[in-house]
Amino acid sequence: MNNQQPTVLQILPALNQGGVERGTVQIDNAIVAAGWNSIVVSSGGRLVEQLKGTHIELPVATKNPFKILANARKLQSIIKEHNVDIVHARSRAPAWSASVATKKTNTHFMTTFHGTHKIGNAFKLWYNSIMVSGEQVIAVSEFIKKHILENYKIDASKITVIQRGVNLEEFNPDIAPIGLGMPKDKKVVMLPGRITRWKGQKIFAEAMADIDAVGVIVGDIGSSEYMREIEDILPDNVIIIPGTSSLSEVLANADCVVTASTQAEAFGRISIEAQAMGKPVVATAIGGSLETVIENVTGTLVEPNNVAAMRVGIEKVLSAKTDWKKNCTENAAKFSQQIMCEKTLSVYKKVLQSK
Repeated sequence: MNNQQPTVLQILPALNQGGVERGTVQIDNAIVAAGWNSIVVSSGGRLVEQLKGTHIELPVATKNPFKILANARKLQSIIKEHNVDIVHARSRAPAWSASVATKKTNTHFMTTFHGTHKIGNAFKLWYNSIMVSGEQVIAVSEFIKKHILENYKIDASKITVIQRGVNLEEFNPDIAPIGLGMPKDKKVVMLPGRITRWKGQKIFAEAMADIDAVGVIVGDIGSSEYMREIEDILPDNVIIIPGTSSLSEVLANADCVVTASTQAEAFGRISIEAQAMGKPVVATAIGGSLETVIENVTGTLVEPNNVAAMRVGIEKVLSAKTDWKKNCTENAAKFSQQIMCEKTLSVYKKVLQSK
């Protein structure tokens, strides 16, 4: 490894499906393209193969305090061995290990605040606060910046808003769809995302019951109990397929893409990925979706946790005569991967210039 150039270590629980994971891969690729050295530490996953830098497997998803300290000791060794300049933490448990390790090695430490972590009591607030303890904090949306400032003690000047970026080469209107074996004469409405309650797949399935279209839920199972609830009410026109690293080829089948989250998305990357492919979006009117979906231009916003509102929104988009492809691709260009990566590397340079 060429240690004349800066070395950035990103750390997160795993590298499977999700916006945090895809963002980590994008930044890893950008670091390498810039001639720097990139290391990603995680417990592994399907996206490891997309990394251009070095991956080091470590069970950093654990919340066990003894294991967090054990991981911190291992990170100290990694930092020293690879002459790491910056450790960039993207999740709470790994951030605690990273914080300890960087203090011991006098290494720069920064974070990206990806979500509205629950604040139920003083302990949870303290546990979450590790994500605002870095020299610099990246907020993935204006919504998240507002959340940070309202709930944590931090100088606003430490926060940089860098909205998530879409790979406009990977997600574009010309991608050929992968065959899903669906009727050719039906429009397709798709909800991608990990199958967990707050992602709203059950609401989506119920909304699709009276719509003359095919619904497709795409995602890894996050909750077996919730999955059973969905299967119990699944209408005949809705299918479920596993999460995939070829998401763009799956999305290419869609006429409309849905994000039915019942809690605020920090940003909602899938909304922009869909728009980059010329697909209109039906999203719940909370969180980051308010920054990415333009009403009647790139889709529509509906009340969260409301089956009837979701049904109306989907039918509205499917029947509209709007030039969705033109509107959506133009909007998605404002959220490109290139812009996100350039801004992130600028934060890295700012951190390196500090003492």
